[in-house]
Amino acid sequence: MEVLSLVELQKLGKETDEKAIAIRNEIQARLNKIRNEKHNKLCCMIKKKYGIKNLYSISERCTGFRINNKIYYCHFVNNSYEFSIEIDSGKSHYDNEWLNYKYVNNNFLFNAKYMSQENIDYHNNFINTNPKLFECIKIVETQKNKIFADYQKYYNLFFKTNYYLSLTFLLCAKKIFPRDIAKLIAHKILFFCVARFACSRPSGCRTLRAPSRPSASFAPRDAP
Repeated sequence: MEVLSLVELQKLGKETDEKAIAIRNEIQARLNKIRNEKHNKLCCMIKKKYGIKNLYSISERCTGFRINNKIYYCHFVNNSYEFSIEIDSGKSHYDNEWLNYKYVNNNFLFNAKYMSQENIDYHNNFINTNPKLFECIKIVETQKNKIFADYQKYYNLFFKTNYYLSLTFLLCAKKIFPRDIAKLIAHKILFFCVARFACSRPSGCRTLRAPSRPSASFAPRDAP
């Protein structure tokens, strides 16, 4: 190895550090892209199956809806008809507005310990001026056990098996394989992924869950 001066070594070390940082950033960017694609596909599957037109993002703790370019995050509660709406301000999380409701006898009601007439009127007016939002909320609230069970199933397949990679392959292979053969391959791959996941998971082990609320880079952007 050529003998380098101290200045040359320092310069070389700096260039190496910069390359290492660039490589790490590129790896992270690609991982984020793949993760975002998986969440986008997962969200689209739930959206299509249950007819939730304005679904933007989903997890067991927080489900987002996009209506007229505005994001509303709904925090549903297990074994309860109570839920909160977090209106995205587009700024800091601390600037978001929160509204509390409950769904009783097919009606949305303002839910709070202290209810002034002003607050009641404000919450009722929000319901009346946002019918699309509450249509989506009604679908999730009345079927949340099924929806979140499907979400967990798809999440495990997408993030703990090679199912997403296999699914992508099949979508690309539709032009190559006949329709019946493509279906057969899909069923075989799905069976293998589910069986492998079930066998590899220790008994009594709880599954991992998605973050409570997807970040901007995490949430689907162009869901059909």
